[in-house]
Amino acid sequence: MAKGYTEEVILSFRDPKYIYSYLLNVEIAAPTTRNNRIPSLLGRDILDQWRFVLDAPRNKILLTPRIWDLRQKIRR
Repeated sequence: MAKGYTEEVILSFRDPKYIYSYLLNVEIAAPTTRNNRIPSLLGRDILDQWRFVLDAPRNKILLTPRIWDLRQKIRR
């Protein structure tokens, strides 16, 4: 049986005008010798709240947030 714990986190993304943040409860696996090299992945719970466009011929990916918990304007 895997051991782990839950942490409350804020996940934020930035574009030139805003910071978009999400309040989440994240399940974190307790570190072991078997899982210390496994990368973290952004889950569908966040990706489903964004518009995702892959423009392969131009080698570009465009992500546009549709839903967020907090948004803060970046001051210049």
